[in-house]
Amino acid sequence: MPMKLPTLLACPALKSLHLSHFSTGGPNFEPATFSGCPNLETMQLFDILTVGSEGLCIDADNLRSLVLSFAFLGEGKVEIYAPRLTTFKYSGTPPIVCLTDNLASVDYVYFDIKTPKFRHNEEEYVLRLINTLNEFRHAKSLTLSSSTVQVLTKVPSLLDQNGLPFANLKHLKIKVKKWQSKRHG
Repeated sequence: MPMKLPTLLACPALKSLHLSHFSTGGPNFEPATFSGCPNLETMQLFDILTVGSEGLCIDADNLRSLVLSFAFLGEGKVEIYAPRLTTFKYSGTPPIVCLTDNLASVDYVYFDIKTPKFRHNEEEYVLRLINTLNEFRHAKSLTLSSSTVQVLTKVPSLLDQNGLPFANLKHLKIKVKKWQSKRHG
């Protein structure tokens, strides 16, 4: 059962936050939940459940490392406002990522995209992934799981039409094994 979060975590000295098994939908979650943690530098959120069009908004000026692992995202979107973010890791279905700034500070990006178990519009699914990857076009290092590559190649014409312009990319890794988190307890 998803954990119920307080509507506002007031922890002004908190630098690292690790949460798992919670839902962003309904009365259990307020988008401003993390705004009481202005010094947050590392955030790891695992097994996030979103319902319908609900999503997740991360607004943290000092955030440097963000790990998101969705159990189910649905049609929700992930919004990130983190001008100092340098590391981003994502696991789940392709999100609709909205970034207000281009996150030019992000150096390391990792994606482990799952193939949906339900019937889904493949073109839309692939396009969501391409658009999300384009949001991180300034990255210097990109790691993709083999399942992410499989999703990208489902509709090759979309890659031809939209491309992935990583002008600063110095390191590209394709991981055959699924990414394993280093969660504790």
